Amino acid sequence: MPHALLKITNYTTKLTVINLNDHPRHIPRNTRLGVITYAPSSVQCFVLTSSSPSKRHSCLDIQHNDSRSQQSPTSSDIDNTIHKLISHLDEQKQQEVYPMLLKHRTLFNLSKMTIVNTQIRHVIRTGDHNPISSRPYSKTIPQQQILAEHIQQVEKNYLIRRSTSPWASPVVLIKKKDGSTRFCVDYRKLNNITKKDSYPLPHMGETINRLGGHQYFTKLDLKSGYFQIPIQEDDKEKTAFILQDGHWEFNVLPQGLKNAPPTFQRIMNELLAYQRWDHCLVYLDDIIIFSKSFQQHVQHLDEILTVLNSANFQLNPSKCSLLHPQMDYLGHTDFDAFLGAASFYRKFIPNFSIITSPLHKLTRNRKQKFSWNQDQQQAYEQLKESLSTEPLLLSFPDPSSPLVLSTSDIGYGGVLKQITKDGQQPISYLSRKLNPAQKRYGTTEKECLAMVRCIEEFRSYLLGREFTVETDHCTLCNFHKKPSKNDRVDRWLISLGEYDIVEIKYKKGKCNCDADLMSRYSATTSNNQITSRNVRGRMN
Repeated sequence: MPHALLKITNYTTKLTVINLNDHPRHIPRNTRLGVITYAPSSVQCFVLTSSSPSKRHSCLDIQHNDSRSQQSPTSSDIDNTIHKLISHLDEQKQQEVYPMLLKHRTLFNLSKMTIVNTQIRHVIRTGDHNPISSRPYSKTIPQQQILAEHIQQVEKNYLIRRSTSPWASPVVLIKKKDGSTRFCVDYRKLNNITKKDSYPLPHMGETINRLGGHQYFTKLDLKSGYFQIPIQEDDKEKTAFILQDGHWEFNVLPQGLKNAPPTFQRIMNELLAYQRWDHCLVYLDDIIIFSKSFQQHVQHLDEILTVLNSANFQLNPSKCSLLHPQMDYLGHTDFDAFLGAASFYRKFIPNFSIITSPLHKLTRNRKQKFSWNQDQQQAYEQLKESLSTEPLLLSFPDPSSPLVLSTSDIGYGGVLKQITKDGQQPISYLSRKLNPAQKRYGTTEKECLAMVRCIEEFRSYLLGREFTVETDHCTLCNFHKKPSKNDRVDRWLISLGEYDIVEIKYKKGKCNCDADLMSRYSATTSNNQITSRNVRGRMN
């Protein structure tokens, strides 16, 4: 119960009481709740009037816009950031583009998080289902300190607020690649009762054709993209999470919620994509601008930055690439892997060396810029056709066909397949070695690691689409729906909340031979050879 300024009428007043436990608490009649004293005359009082939920949200947006416009960012830091982004241009072009970028300098101001100005809100449709409440996961004292610091920071930036919601999901700490930790809410129970949003995500196979024939490219990356997206006011309580010492809910879209990618894509398409198909490509928080001349590209870039600025977006300068004459859309590593996989079938492809000659030109000189033109595009299309027709019959992704992912844990490996009228057709293969620490995992942990890593590797195919996972370890079959009794497994599975896993199906080992072969293959083969089997379908 907080300290409060009360108005007492006829010996009656109202108090706000919060129950921070996960079960009801009853206050007996005549229980002493506190002491009432007269307020000193020196105390200043401010009256807050209530408003409707939509107006409260509008006020929040206004507050963020106002705070952003009144910020005093370090001008030299932002100027240095802009200069760094265009340092590859000659002096004349820098002078031409610098004033335009300076006009949009607030996009590069990362001193405070912002929320996007949009009429679209993330909605969590759970029907008439009763609220779901879970107990907090136990944490060590160092973990509690890390969480307390993180909560303080995101609450300061208005990303979360204190909650009295009947909903409550537990929190876990997940270690990042750089050794730091991030906090993640376990929304599996909430996701299980959330209706699916079928808004389409872009098909990766269409992107190369749209970029072909253009001379200048810009890639923009949004800073903490999900955290810039607002949530429907009535649904904020469903995002509530619980710790040992508190209960909060999100004002913005957290990671791990079902339907988060469709909501993000819907907003980006609404703001950027419509009427701009000829020079703008949007895939979630990645924005690619492409033009046929430098002057045209400056105009297109100015147009897109104007939209982002007016919508109150923030960019991540360290991951942005502006006004380049080529884009590392297919880098040397992935491209070598594609050629390595295709070479495995060269004896089945007539005139293989002639077909691939334009492609090999890109790999001969590592210092040469990776420039994809019409010759490479034509060779790629011809090679892709050869790989997907008789006698190979290797399949490339069809957005209308259901997907199946088979995994195995020896090494670890997986096969992505789609269901067609002719049965299951393979799209891509994956095989990896286990490192020394992973080799010491238990059987369930190895199997779960194989499943999670395969899903992450095939993200561009699986995100936004329903798919089934096949595994030869039956214990995993319900792990995506409810917590296990293994902390490591739970941390991995929580990261899969944004995927639409229809079912994790048990498949006997002797019937799971393709995935099993890839996992065994990884245990006896060098990393370069392993990678060459992985990326065959990635360019499609």
